[in-house]
Amino acid sequence: MRTENQNTNTENASDIYLNLVDTLNAPDNIKNALKNNVKKWETGKKIARSAYMIPICRKLCQKQQSCAESVLVCLDAVVNSLDDTMDVARPTKAEKWEREVTKTISMLIIFRELGTMDKSIQKAVTDKALQFIISLSQIPWVEKDFAEKILKSNSDEDEIKNSILCVKERSRDIDLFLDIALMVSGVSGKEADTIRKAVKNYRTLEIFWKDLADIDLDIENNSKTQTVILFEKHGKNETFRKTLKQIAERLYNEIETLNDKNEAVLYIKHLAKEKYQDSIKRITDL
Repeated sequence: MRTENQNTNTENASDIYLNLVDTLNAPDNIKNALKNNVKKWETGKKIARSAYMIPICRKLCQKQQSCAESVLVCLDAVVNSLDDTMDVARPTKAEKWEREVTKTISMLIIFRELGTMDKSIQKAVTDKALQFIISLSQIPWVEKDFAEKILKSNSDEDEIKNSILCVKERSRDIDLFLDIALMVSGVSGKEADTIRKAVKNYRTLEIFWKDLADIDLDIENNSKTQTVILFEKHGKNETFRKTLKQIAERLYNEIETLNDKNEAVLYIKHLAKEKYQDSIKRITDL
């Protein structure tokens, strides 16, 4: 289930990306490959992080940062392509081609857009981007380590804690988006720390929410998310559902208990409430 607010945000991110694609001097098969990335956002097959990071960027900045928004949507396309590389077990030749085209061209657009931004931001984003990609490449190993910990957990509490730690580690895929938004807005100090905490916690809840929808696909692809591991350990029974509900509650509470009136934080809290409510519905329906 996607709310009207979420749909509107995704459409805004999609429009920015499609406008960038339309400006390319490229044949239709290339443009269509890039546009398929947008279809994945709009159908919910892939999450567009830029769908909420662009509104956050706009709330933090005194004026719209078009170049930064272009970088955010292209970064989304790159991360989704990398995600497919790690998650899709048996891609077809056409899927591999589309993934590489999307990743490569989106990265080149990022470099082009960065070239129009302040030089200090260019360097900072480039430096952070390298560490970001390295960090993302480690996620499959992080999942493997936590899968073993969850399977070996001797108590419900250990299962819940290790599951939460696992999904928190996976939320590192929002880090560069956050860095860019904070850099272009000039927000720093305690305000930046609170925004970072809110967005990171929201991304954690969002990943958990997406895992609930993708459980059958993840099992098929042998993708060992914490939700798949809990399913393999317990089956789809009441213990499984109870554990998932406790995880959802704890993830949501970390956001809801943030005592801050910052407009960006309030926006994230609103999105988190929607994700939590839908997570509980999905768990009940499992």
